[in-house]
Formats: sequence, C-alpha cells, structure tokens
Amino acid sequence: MKTVFLISILSLLSLSSLAQFGFEADTTEVELIRFEFPNTDSVQFELRLWTNTEIFSGYTQLTYSEDKWSYRAGFLDRNGRLKEFSRIEKNPNLEELWNRIDSLGILTLQSQRIVGVKIESKKGRVYRLPEEDFENMMGLHRTMYTAELFSDSGYRTYYYFNPLKLSEDFKKSKQKWIAPEHHRFAEIIKSMNDTLNLNEGFREFIQEWNKDRW
Repeated sequence: MKTVFLISILSLLSLSSLAQFGFEADTTEVELIRFEFPNTDSVQFELRLWTNTEIFSGYTQLTYSEDKWSYRAGFLDRNGRLKEFSRIEKNPNLEELWNRIDSLGILTLQSQRIVGVKIESKKGRVYRLPEEDFENMMGLHRTMYTAELFSDSGYRTYYYFNPLKLSEDFKKSKQKWIAPEHHRFAEIIKSMNDTLNLNEGFREFIQEWNKDRW
C-alpha cells in the first residue's frame, strides 16, 4: 500500500513539473533556430533568448532536463560560429531565475507588434498608438530580443525591439503609457542579465570584436 502511495506521489510530481512549462505553440516550424531542435526525449523544456544588434548576435539558453536546470550563453563570431562566454556566473540559482521570469509571463507573452502600446489622455480616454508612430518611437538603432520556447508539445517564438529603453522611457514620461508587456519583458531581460552576469559576457564579445578589427 505504501509503495502504491509513493508511486502515485512521484507520478503527480512528474506531471506537475511538466505542467509548469505549458505554453500554446504558435507554429510547428522553427524560424530562428541556430542550434538543432532539442531532443525532447530527454529535454522537457528549453528557452532560448537571442539578442541581436547591428554587430552582435548573442544567445542565452535555459534547459530543464532530467529534473534539473542548466544553461549556456555566448555569441556568434564573425564566421557564424557559436562561442560561449567565459566570464559569466558559474553557479547561478537557475530555479530561482526561472520562477522569477515565469512569474513575469515568459511563457505567455506575445510579440511587440501584436501587443502594441496604449496611451491614456488627460480625460481618461485610452488610445492605441498607430503602428507607424510606434515604429518611429523605437528609433533607427534597434536591439532585437527574440524568445524561443521548446517542449514536446511544440515550439513558440516572439520578439521585442528595444524593450529596456522603451520601458524606461514609458516610466519617465509625463504622459501615461500603458505597456505592461514591455515592462514585463524588460524585467525578464534584467533578471537574466543580473543572475547570469551576462553584461560581463557582452564586454567579452566587444573586446574580441575590437581585436578582430585590427
């Protein structure tokens, strides 16, 4: 009887761990993939966050496999080869990081173009900013962040341009902007940067990029 009870508990725990990575797949085709599709026989869930600028293409990957978290982070060199950062946090609390970004909606956010941004007038009326005006707000030099979610149930991706700057600008503005998704995605990026010490990795890339120029 005790054995049956223990098996039941273990089964529930297993189902619970899988359920925490549930998301609605938006496509069966991988659009941005630079690594091969994860082996879902062993990998229960994987998040890949790409950072792209005019000169930089970096990635951060969180993987949940065999009931534990792992991660790697790096960039693409001039020849398109993947290189991992060396100056990053060696023993981060990945479970705590996941709980944080999960609470911010990493699994359910939609792309920036879909959510848009709204503004509230002094009279309390709420207007959605026209797409063309929103495009102008982003500026010419844009940093694009793309999230990719993988599990045995499918694949999902979404993106944001300049979410960190836009979030700060919205907060500092005298106007009342309504942009909860931008704020949440900005907090996700900050949490990952802080926990994994990614800014040191980015500095490592800049040093290598400058070295290769001469």
